[in-house]
Amino acid sequence: MEFRDLMKAVNELAFVKDEVMAEAAVKAVLGVLASRLEEEVAKEFVESLPEPFDFETLRGEQVEVTDLSVQQYRNTIADQFNLELDDAWQLVRTVLYMVRDGFSDEVIEDLQDTLPSDWQRLLQI
Repeated sequence: MEFRDLMKAVNELAFVKDEVMAEAAVKAVLGVLASRLEEEVAKEFVESLPEPFDFETLRGEQVEVTDLSVQQYRNTIADQFNLELDDAWQLVRTVLYMVRDGFSDEVIEDLQDTLPSDWQRLLQI
């Protein structure tokens, strides 16, 4: 999966206003997930993503792992982009569906070992 394919899928969502919002939304969806992971797993996850995403861009200097539930994840995205909850779900699912194909077996295994079952269902792993 390439960055342009991901951006095209997000830009096609009716509630995405422009490319700036699309890129910020993709970064937020991936960044919140990266923040939910232990550092080593987060680095593996980020390495599976297309450029321009990297660990510094998505997680930065954050040391502590957030303990967000899937519902809090959706609410965070909805609040950040002033979206209805259903739209936030659609955004999250679109982004995660697009990037999931780039996950290696090792990344999938590490995500399964690290994340609670509700997150695993969201990622469909």
